[in-house]
Amino acid sequence: ESMVKGENTLEAGTPASYDVATVKAGGAATPSAPDLVNDSGRSSIDNITNAADPMFSGTRQSGDTIQLRNGASDVGAPVVCNSGNYSIAVAGLAEGSYNLAARGSLGADLSAPSAAVAVVVDRSAPAAPSITGPAAIGSVAVTVTGTGGEPSAELRLFDGAVQACSTILAGAGNWSCHATLAGPGLRTVVARQTDAAGNVGADSAGFDIDVSGFIFANGFEPPVLQ
Repeated sequence: ESMVKGENTLEAGTPASYDVATVKAGGAATPSAPDLVNDSGRSSIDNITNAADPMFSGTRQSGDTIQLRNGASDVGAPVVCNSGNYSIAVAGLAEGSYNLAARGSLGADLSAPSAAVAVVVDRSAPAAPSITGPAAIGSVAVTVTGTGGEPSAELRLFDGAVQACSTILAGAGNWSCHATLAGPGLRTVVARQTDAAGNVGADSAGFDIDVSGFIFANGFEPPVLQ
């Protein structure tokens, strides 16, 4: 009859001194890859965060000690896996890019590292963009252009308190946004960027767009307000 010791099955006749650590092939088993719990910004699965203390979770057998690693360097303090799960908060993890893996240990036995996960910590707000045009148009539908875009940021254009358009920027520098302004007359618009981590930048300087040439669908110009 077999007897069970830990997670391992020992056949009848196995010496009583046959230790669990010896039964485990290669020592401690490899934990699951760390999962970023407090992913922030417009996506919850892109592993980009602005959290002050990024938190990571995963699974491994209870009793194992789990240590996060960035290459050959330890990240944060080790924790003991309870109920098959681990959770590690890395206080004040510096901004930057990381390739984080988890490694388990059971006594003197070390596991192989888990698969690495690329994580970006970004707490810096994007710079205020600039609007370059157009200065005058004949329709409330307009393509507004500017500079100072941050890659992967969401740029929003506001006509007063009303959002006129938004776009995700593919690259740095020049940008455009297809807007619908609130109406005819002199419109003052501002642009604002929110980066992929959810950091919100400052508004651009206001930019005036003259929509005085606007024509209603019935062919009449709107009255000029005095």
